[in-house]
Amino acid sequence: MKALAPTAGSLLNLNRISAPYGLSLTKSQALGLAESRATLLKENGRVEFGCGIYGTLIWAFCDSPYLDRETYAETLDDLQGAFERFKEEAEEGGDPVSSDELIDTMRTVFDGPAGGSVEKLTAFSCAELMQAADTYDLDFEPGLPREDPLPINRDEEEWLDAFDADGWDGETWEDDDERA
Repeated sequence: MKALAPTAGSLLNLNRISAPYGLSLTKSQALGLAESRATLLKENGRVEFGCGIYGTLIWAFCDSPYLDRETYAETLDDLQGAFERFKEEAEEGGDPVSSDELIDTMRTVFDGPAGGSVEKLTAFSCAELMQAADTYDLDFEPGLPREDPLPINRDEEEWLDAFDADGWDGETWEDDDERA
């Protein structure tokens, strides 16, 4: 369990990113996600540092209207599983896709055709996912060039300095005692 503590700590630090949207992880949820991540990476023969792809997923999905406080950790775990499956499928199909592009695509389809359902998101093959994102754009206006709807800033220090939320002290919400 001690080997998972650094990853769990990194995930808890990312609560500063998701807190303004009413989303945060508890210590036990962060440890559970760290354990799940370690298992998936081992199964797929991949290596990541820090909190890995979870940081990018949190950044890209934290403002989705479909995420809620009660199922946040489970949804993140499911999204990581979907990411790994799509990534592997793309590489095996000879059409690799960057992690950033894949996550942007997953977010577009998650909020669009999948209606916030990870189950519906994972019903797509990777090729179908990419096609669905190309044909569905929440901000698309005919005649205007399509801009990247989810620019991702990879500077974690800037993330942590840029976000603050009322009721969040960096570790817990003021009303956590009421939820318990």
